[in-house]
Amino acid sequence: MSKAFTREDDAVDAAPIVPRPALAAIVRLTRGAADLLRAEAATTDDLARRKLLTEALDRAVLVPADPPARVVLGARVTVESDAEGRREESLVSPEEFELTGRGWSIASPVGRALLGAAPGDEVEIDRPRGRITLRVLEVGA
Repeated sequence: MSKAFTREDDAVDAAPIVPRPALAAIVRLTRGAADLLRAEAATTDDLARRKLLTEALDRAVLVPADPPARVVLGARVTVESDAEGRREESLVSPEEFELTGRGWSIASPVGRALLGAAPGDEVEIDRPRGRITLRVLEVGA
């Protein structure tokens, strides 16, 4: 093609494509996580982050906060191990963990092992640092 058929001012610098985190069509969130995300979306100056958070909240399904008898998605779990002592975290969806970085994802080895456990149960988890036994002390909302 001849240079005569092109115009230099037609050239457009393409903006780099920034990959978005992969989110499921429906995001399962606990009420506390949804509140945190709403607050962050309202205060962030990063427009792309605000849009991502708003879209996730629009698709969100809140997990009920009734105290469960066993460990379920959204439950607050207190565990104890001889090696690491006592720890309390919420069991969250992979999407919620991706958005907030808080809790134990149900896709993680710890989350998978805890699902369905009741207070008094012991679960074993194989980790890169070795096997650990967690005792479930409490399950709450």
